[in-house]
Amino acid sequence: MPEWAHLRTQQRARPKRGTEDQYEKILGEYSFGEFMLVASGFHMQSDGKVPTPVCARADAWLRRVASSSPRAVLGISEPTEAELKKQAAFQGKARAKVVVWVT
Repeated sequence: MPEWAHLRTQQRARPKRGTEDQYEKILGEYSFGEFMLVASGFHMQSDGKVPTPVCARADAWLRRVASSSPRAVLGISEPTEAELKKQAAFQGKARAKVVVWVT
């Protein structure tokens, strides 16, 4: 299902009938080298949980990618102590952008 953006405001919304001319479809186009399929062909467990072996596969991929993209550690589902420290450092950086004035 495509996303829609209003031509003037770029607000994301689904156009109502009769207003389609005020919106444009946003369709992502990717080439072969721009994405990587990490896991496929698995069934969700009860309550919508991803099976543990699939999580392990995704974690292994995230760990490999973390060498070139450090933010990848944020997506690891079973982090080690070192990875927890890296996650905390990123979360600390996000909070550091907020300035609180006390009067």
